[in-house]
Amino acid sequence: MGKRIEWVDMAKAIGMIAVVTGHAIHPLVDQHPMMSTAFSAIYWWHMPLFFHY
Repeated sequence: MGKRIEWVDMAKAIGMIAVVTGHAIHPLVDQHPMMSTAFSAIYWWHMPLFFHY
């Protein structure tokens, strides 16, 4: 195995935090439009962070 790429590790860490945040705000999506927007924004970008070359 080669050396770890630090920025990829950091991007994955941010993605993990986004997953936890998305799961935490999911119950609030129907109650507040801002939470619905945040939920959509988080789930739009976080999964591709876990796939790289």
